[in-house]
Amino acid sequence: MPAGGAAVAAFAIVVGCFFLRAPVLDRVFTVKGGAPVPFKTLKFSPKPNQYLVCPEDYAGEAPHRKSPVFDIPASRLKAAWESMIADEPRVEIRSESGAQTTYVQRTRLMRYPDLISVEFVALSEKTAAIAVFSRSIYGHSDLGANKKRVEDWLSKL
Repeated sequence: MPAGGAAVAAFAIVVGCFFLRAPVLDRVFTVKGGAPVPFKTLKFSPKPNQYLVCPEDYAGEAPHRKSPVFDIPASRLKAAWESMIADEPRVEIRSESGAQTTYVQRTRLMRYPDLISVEFVALSEKTAAIAVFSRSIYGHSDLGANKKRVEDWLSKL
């Protein structure tokens, strides 16, 4: 095989591995959990790879950040959230139960899955807040990925 042909073949193998990588890594890093989060009795794991935003006294643990108050009804907040989340990469719904939806978002390169549970909290007929609990399934530290995700998503609302 000429030298140029070997380079093309090597390039094709690398590109093929890149496109085959995602399904393989998705099977390696399976999604564990996804059941509804009992916010009222929520207890953090000892690992720092989690981030909670919610109204004060909404969860069993103090939130890392208090939820902003939105000047729209909870139903409109939920619709705005769903519109925003539809544009986010590598996000899929893991489960829906009553007022709560849990999503899985995978990291771009290694495809590590994180779980994000969301509830919309009606404060009045015209105002609402949000409870968001983002946590990693694998590893100990997330280097702030869960906090960054939640803060980014809240800023887009």
